[in-house]
Amino acid sequence: MESTLGIEHAARLLGITVKTLQRWEREGRLVPAPPRRIVAYCRVSCAAQRPDLVNQRHVRKQLAAARGLAGGQLHAALEGNHAAGTPDQD
Repeated sequence: MESTLGIEHAARLLGITVKTLQRWEREGRLVPAPPRRIVAYCRVSCAAQRPDLVNQRHVRKQLAAARGLAGGQLHAALEGNHAAGTPDQD
């Protein structure tokens, strides 16, 4: 999944020239969007399922990396655990 457009592609989509896009950028009319925050959650309902939680974390990390979303936060928790939402520290 590509997160940015090349200038030629963007100009074509907007129906304007590359020079117009470049001028808009110089004039400050184009403002870059802030990066999106990526968060993945994994949850199990009891301590006996902790191995499932470890597996969920592994699968989520692989999926994020395959989609080019590495660097996001991964939260894993036991349901009912007051420390729910503890970020992954790897």
